[in-house]
Amino acid sequence: MTTKATTLLLLLAAAAAALLCHVHVAGEDPEPCDPSDITIATRVKQTHQITSSITTMTTKATTLLLLLAAAAAALLCHVHVAVAAADPEPCDPSDITIATVKTGRVVGGLPEFQVTIGNECSCPEGDVVLSCPDGVPAGVDRSKIHAAGGSDGLCLVNDGLQIVKGSPVVFTYAASAPISLAFDNATPRCQR
Repeated sequence: MTTKATTLLLLLAAAAAALLCHVHVAGEDPEPCDPSDITIATRVKQTHQITSSITTMTTKATTLLLLLAAAAAALLCHVHVAVAAADPEPCDPSDITIATVKTGRVVGGLPEFQVTIGNECSCPEGDVVLSCPDGVPAGVDRSKIHAAGGSDGLCLVNDGLQIVKGSPVVFTYAASAPISLAFDNATPRCQR
C-alpha cells in the first residue's frame, strides 16, 4: 500500500473513531468525548474495518467496470453484425482489382506478363467472373483462370473459390501483348 493510501486510511479511521465517539456520547453521555477514550486496539479494529470496506468497494467497482466493458463489447459486436446484415451489397465491383505487369522475362521469344487478381472487400468473394474476350493463353494454370463453361468471353477465376482480402490469385503467361481482363461478376460471402 502506498504512503498516500496509508495516510488516507489513518485519517479516515480517526474521523470514523471521532464520529463513533460522538454518536455514542450523544446517545448516553452529555459530556463531550475525549479521543483518548478510544483505545489503540479499537482504532486498529476500526481501521481494519474501513480498509476491508474499501477493498470490498474496490472489488465491486472493478467487477462492475468489467461487466460494463463486456456489455459494451457485446453491444458493439451486435451493432457491427446488424450493419453488415442490413447492407445488401457489402462489396463493390471496384473491390475486385486486376493488375497486369510485364515481368521482364522472355519465354519462347515472347514477353512474360503477371496478372494479380485481388479482393479489397472485407468479405471474401467467390465465383469471380471476368470478361476475357481474348481467351486464356495456353500454359496458364486452369485452377487460376479458365473459360467459363458455355459462356463466350467470360472466365472463372480460382475455380470459383473465394478470394480473400490480402490473398490474391496470381498467374503468369507469355504473349505478344497483355490479354484484356475486366470484372464481370462476383458473389460476396460474408460470415454472419
